[in-house]
Amino acid sequence: MRFLLLSLVLFMFSCGVENKQSNTQVVNGVETVSYPAVASLKLFRSNGSVGLCTGTFIQRDLILTASHCVDGVVGVEALGHQAVKIVSNKDYSYTFSGLPHDFAFVKFAKNISEYTMRVSNKRLKEGSPLTLVGYGVNNYRPYRSGAGKKRIGFNTYKLNDYLERGIVQFEGYQITQTERGTYFNASVGQGDSGGPLISNGEIVGVASAQALYNDVNSSYYAYTVSRNFTYFYDRAMRLLK
Repeated sequence: MRFLLLSLVLFMFSCGVENKQSNTQVVNGVETVSYPAVASLKLFRSNGSVGLCTGTFIQRDLILTASHCVDGVVGVEALGHQAVKIVSNKDYSYTFSGLPHDFAFVKFAKNISEYTMRVSNKRLKEGSPLTLVGYGVNNYRPYRSGAGKKRIGFNTYKLNDYLERGIVQFEGYQITQTERGTYFNASVGQGDSGGPLISNGEIVGVASAQALYNDVNSSYYAYTVSRNFTYFYDRAMRLLK
């Protein structure tokens, strides 16, 4: 089962979704206007296609997102502005061992956001409440239905050995349950990649990958407090000067 799960994770990276409006919510989540620092990203490719990911302004001119979102793109747009520079993590790869390095920065020529969020420097603890924010699609059937609306959901961190690798993993319901009004046990869908995992109002990770198995959606986040992120941040800041 574990081998099958890892295979699914590598296959179902969550980016490249067409940006179509619908009333679909986050997987077991709800549409929101909270977290204005979180933005949708249009990803332009050389073949003319346009994909969708999520990112968060950590400076008014700088977005934190997932490295796999910007891999091979020729342009990125947020809030109607084109990015002037993209810095991906050179240590990232499309493998399970590459997940801890799934970070990228998208730089703009000027300040385009009034809002920013801090990246946490604290380690997660067992039972920490976590908030998910993203612009992606639902994973339940009909698969890939809807995208482009900001959605929010909640989960709770449970200790596992992935944390030592710089990965946070948890499971959530596959079906959106907006009528219940709780939005707990949420997880991510395609297009949510790069979106923040939030604890105590600060970013503790970005959505990296997800897999469906046994009717459960399992989410994987690159954990920002790890030394993997610190190394990437220091290198990226030199490149962005």
